[in-house]
Amino acid sequence: MASGNAICIVCQKGNSKLCGQCQGVSYCSRACQVKEWRAHKLFCKEYSNFKATKRPSQKHFLAILFPVNDSEPKGVWVKKGEFYTPDVKSLLGGNTPIGRSPIQFNPVVNRQLTDSIYICYRDEFLFDGSEPNKCIASITALRPGAYTQWLGPIVAYGMVGHAMDPRVIRDLTMADFKHITDYFISYRYGTQVSLVKGVRINCDGDRELCKRPPFEAVEVSPDILFSDQDTSSIAERMGLPIFVRKYSPDPKWEADPSAYGNSNATFLHMCCDPKSEWWGWAPLHWRTQVGSVFVIRQDKKPLLPLHVEALCHYCREFLQPAFEDSLGGSGPENEPSKKHVLSMINKSKFLYQWGNFLSERNCKDVPSPYDIS
Repeated sequence: MASGNAICIVCQKGNSKLCGQCQGVSYCSRACQVKEWRAHKLFCKEYSNFKATKRPSQKHFLAILFPVNDSEPKGVWVKKGEFYTPDVKSLLGGNTPIGRSPIQFNPVVNRQLTDSIYICYRDEFLFDGSEPNKCIASITALRPGAYTQWLGPIVAYGMVGHAMDPRVIRDLTMADFKHITDYFISYRYGTQVSLVKGVRINCDGDRELCKRPPFEAVEVSPDILFSDQDTSSIAERMGLPIFVRKYSPDPKWEADPSAYGNSNATFLHMCCDPKSEWWGWAPLHWRTQVGSVFVIRQDKKPLLPLHVEALCHYCREFLQPAFEDSLGGSGPENEPSKKHVLSMINKSKFLYQWGNFLSERNCKDVPSPYDIS
């Protein structure tokens, strides 16, 4: 290690010496270097080689890519994009929303950071088919225990300061890499996350071009319960509160407006508030540009494809005609009242049709959604 007066990255003691290879962090003793070495070596050589490469422009900054199928992180140049943040979309792949989580405190060493580090990931990695990230797994493997499984590629970049809306990008350093590895090692450490069984309702594009079934079993992390999602007032009145969220469109059909059609998802969101001007109608965002969606129960109990198919069937075949009649679709002399329509949206009415639904499909011994534990 080269001599220096820097602070030890591990224990914060002074009179520390720089790492001989990367010259990026300092250690006060051999003991501190050995303690940190297994994590440090994952990026030490790569950092040394990468920082020697030519910066493409003054708008490019050193970031770190954690690839899906490689056990070691890679240095990458990211260019300043819109809204003062780096453009990382091409590194994350696909047409997907980007999630960004800031690191401003390191709980492992109990230290507030001078500047911010941002972890970027596919915001829908929990349910978009992203593969487990082997690079992050190689980091969390350094400490035995239960960890959150990260999926898809991940990119880290640096920003100056702790502002809510930072505007100055900076190069990441080996000291930042220490804080990043500690972030993944400490993130929900020791907690086993059980996946929730839900159902994917596929749109016309996914059914016709991707050959997916209309209703498909999926498993998602309960983390999704705290993300952006919608609910169904019909399902809630039936005593089956659910969350519904749209998937990003598949590149095979995203340019075709007709491929987004998903009448099953639309009927789930018909308004059953008798005081609303939208009575009997689904909100606009559930009538256009819908795409495929996933459905899970708010109580995290398993939801089967037959459950969601039966619910959509009930909405389409029984409730939608009643809503239409209540809006005058069959003439004023035959208009059932809104009260009558609401009387159809309950557990007993659904269970009656559930029995008929199973008989029509020659399905036996399938528990109703109310009998699932």
